[in-house]
Amino acid sequence: MPTFTALTTMPGEDAAYALAEALEHLDPEPIGTGVFEIEDGSGLWEVAAYTEAAPDAGTLAVLAALHGAKPFNISEIPDQDWVSKVQRDLAPVPAGRFFVYGSHDADKVPADSTPLLIEAAMAFGTGHHGTTLGCLLAFE
Repeated sequence: MPTFTALTTMPGEDAAYALAEALEHLDPEPIGTGVFEIEDGSGLWEVAAYTEAAPDAGTLAVLAALHGAKPFNISEIPDQDWVSKVQRDLAPVPAGRFFVYGSHDADKVPADSTPLLIEAAMAFGTGHHGTTLGCLLAFE
């Protein structure tokens, strides 16, 4: 089943969350929405909606104009095995004496490390998030 994404950017956190709230009331309803700060000092926020059918471009244009956002960029997300892609693309994470890795990288574990095998999954498991690294370094 195809999935679509509609992305825009805009200034201001409150305005971005207001637009995301408006997206939640589309028909058909999105399967997910997201609001992310673009961390480049620009003050811009990204607002996204994920849908199972192509969203109505006219409705999105009206919402963007009403909320002061740039026009939405709508694209189809290819159907693929995201867990396998993550496993292929992410490298192990050294964190002090710890070494976080997936089984596909078992041959890369240094002999002098404390290995932590974590298989990447849909909601957890790469060791790349800053809180994971910070916690492991605190244990160190």
